[in-house]
Amino acid sequence: MKSSINRGLKNFKRRIGVNSFTLIELLVVIAIIAILAGMLLPALNRARQKAQDISCVSTMKQLGLACLQYSSDNSDYVMPTTKPYSGSQASGTLEIEWWTYYTPNFPGLWLDPYLKLTPYTNIGSVDSTLHCARYASMSPSQRGGNYGYGMNATFIGKDGKAFKHANYRKLTRLRHPSSLIYITESNTARQFDATTIFESKSGYSALQFRHNAAINVAYTDGHVNTRKMAGFPTDYYSKDWNKDAK
Repeated sequence: MKSSINRGLKNFKRRIGVNSFTLIELLVVIAIIAILAGMLLPALNRARQKAQDISCVSTMKQLGLACLQYSSDNSDYVMPTTKPYSGSQASGTLEIEWWTYYTPNFPGLWLDPYLKLTPYTNIGSVDSTLHCARYASMSPSQRGGNYGYGMNATFIGKDGKAFKHANYRKLTRLRHPSSLIYITESNTARQFDATTIFESKSGYSALQFRHNAAINVAYTDGHVNTRKMAGFPTDYYSKDWNKDAK
């Protein structure tokens, strides 16, 4: 075995014009390469995560713009989380009644006119054309659910088979459009409010702070920013969560 390695090294040295090249030297070179790779991989991972963060912000901006277009085409009303249609039931919410769902069976519903969507998927899911790249890179167990994005439940628009008119608001009538959270990142819920962000001390959150303990948020005025988990607003009646806040 040793003699075959030495013969191989001699042939290699002859080809590259090196007169003296030992096995120990070769191992040293391999070790140096391994050390350099170990130093570079974390930087490459950080660069990849940064690219994913930027991609998610871009996707959220597309959603925010599409929602503004929806308002423009619907008498200035903010798009709700849910709304009834002719097949609505007295209890529960059908897939078609959620803001995230797209089906070509109901063309023009929700954000269909403004975005290129994948049929029979939810916006934010890994199967949709619009999802968070970081969310898609996670394993199913890390994702913890199938919904990558959710909406503030202050805009819930369905009450059984009827519209919940009390929750419908015109965009121009909102007092704090630049502060009011509209769409952000989730995994198990397509709508949520401040009471489901952190439940007691369990650590559970309806929101998923997947960008290094931060989350991207689209506001009702269409702008997007990134907010840290530490200090994230949890007051149900605040201008961050409640459309009727003073």
